[in-house]
Parts: sequence; structure tokens; C-alpha cells
Amino acid sequence: RRLYDLYLQHRFRGHVAVEDPEDPNGGLVNVSFHDWCEFRRIFEGCIPSAGSRKEAAEEHDPDDPPLSIWEWLAAGSVVVAVWCVSAWRWNHHRWLKCLPLDIYIVHEEYSVPMALLMSPFFFGNVPWDETVRWMRAMVEHIALS
Repeated sequence: RRLYDLYLQHRFRGHVAVEDPEDPNGGLVNVSFHDWCEFRRIFEGCIPSAGSRKEAAEEHDPDDPPLSIWEWLAAGSVVVAVWCVSAWRWNHHRWLKCLPLDIYIVHEEYSVPMALLMSPFFFGNVPWDETVRWMRAMVEHIALS
């Protein structure tokens, strides 16, 4: 992580000033790099690690850059979508458990078919007269029951 932080600090310049090992006075030399892979290849052994077992166990391809913001957003979107679907299903099941039978029957026999018939009406696929006739018949049928 510290190596990548160093890369982020110096990537806009394209070089890092490091001490020259051959200069006894401690002069600096500029080390140029073009991208993360090249920077990592050059400086991989220079920064000491924390020495934890966790880091040793998590070895991965050295050419892999860190996760981008788009990968984080895609993963977060998947998590939110799964959470929303799960919450919706749980609420739906709880609603059906608590719902009295007569309200459920009205919902299944009248509300759902009316919604299915009315949705094309709003998009202009069903003629107005046919929709009004059906809706009047449904309202009369409900009023008589």
C-alpha cells in the first residue's frame, strides 16, 4: 500500500528523486517511470513491508493495479441490488402472511387484472371505448358483490 501511495504522489511528474547509492555526499538522482507496472517493477524491493503473515498469504499478480472506482461502483451496485430485491421479497412475504383472505382475493381478482388492462390504455394500445366498457363492468360487479 505504501508503494502505491508513493506512486500516487509522484505520478504527475513521471519521476522520483532518490538518493544515489554511488554518491558519497548523498546526491539525488531522478528515476523516471511511465505507469504503475513500471514503477512497481523498479521500486518493489526498496520499501520494507510490515512483515505480517496476512500480506504474505495475499500474494497476487504484481502487474495487477489496485481496484478502480468503476470496479468499486459495480460491486456496490450489485450489493445494493441484491439487498433491495431481498428486502422487497421479505416485505412481500410478510405482507401476504398478514393480509386477510378477502382483501387478497380482491387484489388478485380485480386490482391486478384492472392494472394489467389499464396499463396499455395509458400507452395508447387499447381503444378508449373498450377500456371504459370493461372498467364500468368491473365497478358494477364489485358494487353488486
